[in-house]
Amino acid sequence: MAVTGFFFLFVVYSGRILVFLIFFPVVPSITVPYL
Repeated sequence: MAVTGFFFLFVVYSGRILVFLIFFPVVPSITVPYL
């Protein structure tokens, strides 16, 4: 159970980091021209 919970946390956090790395460069390129 502990290994499964740790694996679940690893997937969740790596998914958040992946989403952050994808959207962090994209958002300024979308918002800056409209400012």
